[in-house]
Amino acid sequence: MGKFDGILLGSDLDATLLTNDKRISQRNREAIQRFTAEGGAFTYITGRMPLGARTILDQLTPNVPIGCINGGGIFDPKNDCYVWTAALDDSAEELVSFVQDRFPDVGIELCGFYKAWFLNLTPLTEEHRRLEQIPYVPVSSYAEVNEPMSKVLFVREADRLEELMQAIQAHPLADRFSFVQSTSQYYEMIPKGMSKGDVLLRLADLLGISRSRTVAVGDNNNDLTMLQMAALGVAVANATPQAKAAADLVLDVTNEEDAVAELICRLEKQLPF
Repeated sequence: MGKFDGILLGSDLDATLLTNDKRISQRNREAIQRFTAEGGAFTYITGRMPLGARTILDQLTPNVPIGCINGGGIFDPKNDCYVWTAALDDSAEELVSFVQDRFPDVGIELCGFYKAWFLNLTPLTEEHRRLEQIPYVPVSSYAEVNEPMSKVLFVREADRLEELMQAIQAHPLADRFSFVQSTSQYYEMIPKGMSKGDVLLRLADLLGISRSRTVAVGDNNNDLTMLQMAALGVAVANATPQAKAAADLVLDVTNEEDAVAELICRLEKQLPF
């Protein structure tokens, strides 16, 4: 019996596990290896598509499937396939067209489950594309993509994002979807009722792990549900005020200071369950 048998630890990637230059530090890597060697199930719970997480998976592949697309999928990287998915309602096309017509400066990225398409490439969406190394496939309308969509990413300057968010929320179709602000510049439309918290617990159920033995660590507002719904929700020191308020524990170290390793060290000393 290992110390961490029957425990699921889900970590956000950007600004939580990853350093600012998108690396998994050696200390974090070693701590995760200790956690899994003692029977723990470690995974990523990320807003990224698997396509956008490839460079991270190359650094370290979790020992169980990952939660991805802000709750819209569970992906098994070892077998390169989804275990579970949720797709956007077909009415997403109308809402995306509304944004495209009313806000021509907004970058729009249409995310399938294996590919992505760029409806409007702006400097900010180009930055996101390069960061996650997503191939550039342009389209002129949502209707051109004849595949189920996992989410739509709207990108705008931070000081102008609130205007966009309010306009989307006022649209008559907005209640058919869930929305999450994943950074100061990103606003994401995801399937109704999906969230990182839901996918963390769904994964626990699939693995036969008790929900009462789940741990989540994150930093941003799209992490709120998993911090609230996990048995132990942990925020890193650089987390948003909302994430810190939602957490059971706030670490005194940042993503640049091996926050995930610090959390695992605390679990090694004393389990909260």
